[in-house]
Amino acid sequence: MILIKSAGESLAEIKIGSTFGHVYNNNRIIHAICHNCPYLKYLKLVLLNDNISEFEKLLINCHYLNGLFIIIDSLVAFNWDNLFKILTNSSPNSLFKFKIYSYVATNLKSLKQFFENWKDKHPMLLHLSRVKNVDDLIVKYMKKGRVKKYINNVYFDEGFEWI
Repeated sequence: MILIKSAGESLAEIKIGSTFGHVYNNNRIIHAICHNCPYLKYLKLVLLNDNISEFEKLLINCHYLNGLFIIIDSLVAFNWDNLFKILTNSSPNSLFKFKIYSYVATNLKSLKQFFENWKDKHPMLLHLSRVKNVDDLIVKYMKKGRVKKYINNVYFDEGFEWI
């Protein structure tokens, strides 16, 4: 966190692969990025249900964010509706590259709503993990111009390379 605070404005990318599920530490890291890294372009971070409100502030404050790699570090139910709502409503216009790695399956109903609400935004490049029966949904939203490219295979240790 000290590194984020001291180098903040000069950081273009940050990769955080684990906080060991510790909500307090995760909130502190997200808070530090939110308030010290306005020019951040790429971010990889761990997200928990309890970090969503701090994460939303980060999206609002990091205007240059272009790519986001989210690791859902939870074996219990994750609030996909809330995550996708925040991504739709609070993402900067520059953000359209997404990777989402999760230990639990992504909720298809929530994903469909995310695509539906992504209208009038830059078509997304999307990588997901553990999503079944999603091909027809992806094709539908590719035709609508919401998804440009899609891969249903993302690994925890990947970097910021998109399709």
